[in-house]
Amino acid sequence: MLGRNGLGTPGEFFQAPFTGGNALVLDGFTRIISRYQRHGIFGSKMAYPHRAALDVQLRKAMPGYNRIDDILPNHRWVWLTRRDKILQAISLCRAEASKEWTSSSSTQQREQEYTYDFVHILSRVMLICASELAWDTYFRNNGIQPFNIVYEDFFGDLDRQLSHLIDYLGGLPRKRIPINKRIPINKRPNFRVQRNEKTYEIQQRFFADLLRWGSDDLTVELGSSFMRWTRFLSDLGWRDNSFSGTGEIHRDEDNC
Repeated sequence: MLGRNGLGTPGEFFQAPFTGGNALVLDGFTRIISRYQRHGIFGSKMAYPHRAALDVQLRKAMPGYNRIDDILPNHRWVWLTRRDKILQAISLCRAEASKEWTSSSSTQQREQEYTYDFVHILSRVMLICASELAWDTYFRNNGIQPFNIVYEDFFGDLDRQLSHLIDYLGGLPRKRIPINKRIPINKRPNFRVQRNEKTYEIQQRFFADLLRWGSDDLTVELGSSFMRWTRFLSDLGWRDNSFSGTGEIHRDEDNC
């Protein structure tokens, strides 16, 4: 929707690190900005690890570089979170399984089957929460006050929320005048919501299993994958070089 209103074309441009030496890093960075800016506005989407990796490369390529705010004039952060972390995790799991990360509003949506996996969903809940904590820490440590958007609230009151967001970004580039005096905003989304009845069935099943966490019957039911997960987390399995990927830990009893 920002793109439809001339506020750049925010895409995931920095998912993969730049290749080559420092000169090629700077060249790749400037090429992306030049290619995708609109009306002098460049926007991008990035997950926390992508920001961290980009900072490392730019810091090596640019003496005195601190953070991305310093090299993009009038830089502003928009922090999008989702209140329902379970549905967010299920959406991520389904996308990973189907390899379909978006569904255009102009294309036919195909029904995608997802084989329920408690550990898969649980792991994605933890990744989402850890990433959100990392962003919060980054903003606090750098004295940044981002514009916070909660997914559910934004689309629950699109007229007001989108107007506030565009105001935060400085208004529409065609006019650069206050929101209440400019031409109407284009609120038509590009993408279709992929969530369906199957998603909510998976959600309820996950809730039921989550309430059984710690019980013997869940451990027996889920088997080796759950045992591997439990040992990895609870027994600090990532520190043990003898940890195998099969759910078994092999120890030399004489050296324990």
